[in-house]
Amino acid sequence: MRLTTMMTFCMISLGIFAQKAPKGKLISYSHISDNPELPLHSEFSLDWNDGKGSLKIYEWLLLNEDDYTGEAGEDVFSRAADIIKEKKLYAIKKRKKATTSDPEQGSYSIVFEDKTINFESKDLSEEQHSNLSYLENFIKDAVKRIEPPTGRLVGCSWAHTPVLPGAKAEYEYLSVRQGLAPELVIGENSSTPGGHQEKRYLVTEDDVKELQRLILDEEVYKMDGYQGRGPSGDECPESRISLTYDNGAVYQARWTHQYPTSEVKKAVGTVLGFFTTLTKKYEPTPPFPEGRMIYCSCAYTNHGLPAGNIRHSYYELIADKGAAPKVVYCEERDGDPQKTEYRATEQDVNELTTILREKDVFGLNGYNVDEQMTGGTSYRIYMEFSTGEKLNATWYAENPLPLATETYGTILRHLKTITER
Repeated sequence: MRLTTMMTFCMISLGIFAQKAPKGKLISYSHISDNPELPLHSEFSLDWNDGKGSLKIYEWLLLNEDDYTGEAGEDVFSRAADIIKEKKLYAIKKRKKATTSDPEQGSYSIVFEDKTINFESKDLSEEQHSNLSYLENFIKDAVKRIEPPTGRLVGCSWAHTPVLPGAKAEYEYLSVRQGLAPELVIGENSSTPGGHQEKRYLVTEDDVKELQRLILDEEVYKMDGYQGRGPSGDECPESRISLTYDNGAVYQARWTHQYPTSEVKKAVGTVLGFFTTLTKKYEPTPPFPEGRMIYCSCAYTNHGLPAGNIRHSYYELIADKGAAPKVVYCEERDGDPQKTEYRATEQDVNELTTILREKDVFGLNGYNVDEQMTGGTSYRIYMEFSTGEKLNATWYAENPLPLATETYGTILRHLKTITER
């Protein structure tokens, strides 16, 4: 008896009784996870059924849902099986207590033709967590690999459709029809009287080629297949973006919440930024006002910052007739704005006016880009003149109009210099 016990102990120590690697084909891999701290629920499932492979990914975060379904070839299953064997993910031992502080509560299942392995997240070491993440990232990258478009761009559109009665729907699209000049259409629609408004711009083939280049350079097409669902209710409008090519290829995404993926946010920013550039290119630029500038400001608001950070800040130049010019700087951290005033001179007003006139910035009036982003910063430029003209420009975007950012920087530098004298 003692000899048998000793031999068994030695065999276990030498790994003779260690779990053997599966020899059959990989049939499925699944991972269901809950993280109560966020809260987050996710499901990741790779399955082979009836001679076809598929990948399904589902995530639920703060009432918002994202899901993805894609086809997975035999090569994906073959390489995934190799990774499982190389990383020995078939030999994970069950534990009574978790070995990491990860709050995830997850279950895993790996099914081969000749072996089924089930375990939970509490059974995993840090290295095994890392190896499973590596496996899932490989599968996602292999299945969701989106090839860049090769045809000629014939359509590019963005739309934002609310569900509240009377609310404004917005749309922008570039259309390239055979035998006709390319056309950019910017419109809005609502059920109120006069609620349908539309502007059309004839653009050039060079403009279309430039957008096609941007789509490739910025990898806009990688948003394809995204679908995001928010909580049901009136506060969840639908947004969508699509690209169409002459070879029949279509790339599109749609979502009904405010937290789309980074690929989608980047796609929207690139497309809307380019459309705005075209509207400014083909709209006649109004002349800079002849009157005296009596007010000029630049402001920004940070979104999603924790308490204690600057949430809102602005510089303003006030030069009302009959009063000494002054610059006011304000910053707000936690709902408590702090303002400081500084003396300015007529020369300061005249110098800034001259710089802005030379840059021909009045074409920015009415510039307004408000994308669905998470975090980031929104900006505003505002001016008033003694002759009654006003300039108002705002943006919250990934790729704003270059003239907008350049003008903001000019005003900021000039007014900040006055406060530092």
